[in-house]
Amino acid sequence: MANNFKMLRPLRGAEVRQRTKDGFISMNDLFTVGNKARTDEGLPPRRRLADYFVLDDTQDLMETIKAQENITQVKSAGRGRTATTWAHPVVALDFALWLSPSLKYEVYRWMLDQLLLRRMESSDSFKEMNKALDTRYNIGSKYWFYTNTAEAIKRAIGVGDWNYASEEQLTLRDKIQEKIIMLCEEHTSMPFDALIHRGISTTIARFLQ
Repeated sequence: MANNFKMLRPLRGAEVRQRTKDGFISMNDLFTVGNKARTDEGLPPRRRLADYFVLDDTQDLMETIKAQENITQVKSAGRGRTATTWAHPVVALDFALWLSPSLKYEVYRWMLDQLLLRRMESSDSFKEMNKALDTRYNIGSKYWFYTNTAEAIKRAIGVGDWNYASEEQLTLRDKIQEKIIMLCEEHTSMPFDALIHRGISTTIARFLQ
């Protein structure tokens, strides 16, 4: 399973965080954007994020999600005034409607795209690649072999930060990592640097055809 890092989803000139592991969305970010939308539409801003979660309809929705998806949690929140509240994407969609009807469509589009899925798949293949490299070269505690490989892939694709990578770039990252896994299995005498270079260069050349 992919690490639970946060991807940034652009929305009306701002950014809304979404966790990759469970797909939960920052209600704090969405609340800020939603109140801006309400102001633009001539509506009074919502006073408190917590007001949404005490609604009977909200409670019913969360219980329905738990039952339908066989999960125990659809919302999580840290402690303190500055803590972030995270919620299931379906809750976020309903929350967006509560904030601003015009905002609902944009949040709904998030659930249709493949960007989150591609990030998770790419992260998973990175772990599998590291396992293959360790098996082939007995890397052990020499962790910089992994970080150097990751940086080489990033430079080759032209990405500065994976949080801002496109779906195409993430797909290419995944293919490179899969190619390196295959080379580890097929070539028992190829030096490490040569294998990484071949995995990157041959994949990119094929991808660009």
